[in-house]
Amino acid sequence: GINAEYGDNIRLQTIRWAMVEQLRKPSPGFEDVIRTHFRINRNLVMKQVNTWLSEATTPNSSGVVSNSDHQAKMKKVVAELRKELIALDPSEPLDDGGIEDEKAKEEREKEQKELDRWIQAKAISEVVAGYPLALVVKALEANEDKPADAINWVFDKGEAFLLVHPDLFTAKPPEKLLPLLEPEKSTPSDSSSTSSTSSTITTTTSSTSTLTPEGN
Repeated sequence: GINAEYGDNIRLQTIRWAMVEQLRKPSPGFEDVIRTHFRINRNLVMKQVNTWLSEATTPNSSGVVSNSDHQAKMKKVVAELRKELIALDPSEPLDDGGIEDEKAKEEREKEQKELDRWIQAKAISEVVAGYPLALVVKALEANEDKPADAINWVFDKGEAFLLVHPDLFTAKPPEKLLPLLEPEKSTPSDSSSTSSTSSTITTTTSSTSTLTPEGN
């Protein structure tokens, strides 16, 4: 009806102009206030607009979603708002009440599985010492992340696989895992300091030997 269409349009324009546009081009003089407000309340905001989106896409009694044009516009503007809210604090996941873009969800889960696989590969790397860690990751991927099967796979097929994929010798883990997976290396300054200290000790010992008087 007219009232429902009016309400739907109010919601759409609220998201578009009072949220997305204010995040992209905040009112002069109120930039910090606006961004802080949305950063603090972004989970609540996202849950609310997802409720509106859900209501806009709910089929009627005949199983047909009314006003498909409005539905498409709502999906587009909600996706834009989600992007802006994430940008406010990328370090923290956005809790949108369990409603998430399927593609983004799949990508996030894929990334997490890859991180977990590198950590698991490191845990069993001593059993397959001498093989690149990246090969162990591939072994886990090929064996449904089952450590025992992955180890057997490395021994049985690892060398042949490396002949076809020599890039695994130099493949690095994801950057966020480097501190965890790669051992600390002594810096040149540490080596220089050690060498300098050793040299000083040697010089001191030699000097002492020279100054020791001969017995009578």
